[in-house]
Amino acid sequence: MSETPEQSESGMLAVIERAATNPEVDVDKMGKLLDMQERIFNKNAEIAFNQAMVAVQSKMQPIVRNAKNQQTNSKYLLLETMQKAAMPIITEHGFCLSFGTTDCPIQNYTRITCLVSHIQGHSRSYQADIPIDDRGRKRTPNKTLTHAAGSSLSYGQRYLMKMIFNIQVAGMDNDGNKEVDTITEEQTADLQ
Repeated sequence: MSETPEQSESGMLAVIERAATNPEVDVDKMGKLLDMQERIFNKNAEIAFNQAMVAVQSKMQPIVRNAKNQQTNSKYLLLETMQKAAMPIITEHGFCLSFGTTDCPIQNYTRITCLVSHIQGHSRSYQADIPIDDRGRKRTPNKTLTHAAGSSLSYGQRYLMKMIFNIQVAGMDNDGNKEVDTITEEQTADLQ
């Protein structure tokens, strides 16, 4: 049976305590050993993170678009629907998500960030630059600045989460454009 991270850490602390009280211990060697232990811990944590990511993605089922944009006559997936479907799988495998924002170098955009942390100690940062959504389909303002910021944050969080965990969204999204059937070469010749 392998040690838990807590057992390994307490064992290492016991070794450090014994070494600290022994005047014959080479402090430089001890520092190098501690550095090596930290590298091993970090590599094992990264491996656990990657294994958990594979497990999440293998369990994630496509999520059906459940909302309709009246302006574009297209369907989209609500953030809360994605979270309700995905978060139980994500947390089951030891992940937690921390969303935020930071300065964005692109004017009229906001940078959405997500720190994905795993219980084994590894974290990975993701980001997406999202335009501030204050205009409707005809490019006329249709929201207050507060609503525009909220819309952009929600949109960015939804798409960042979708990208991080490779969440598939089911149902056609054609931005309100009907699918066009094409004609065969024979039909083209008949028309000509």
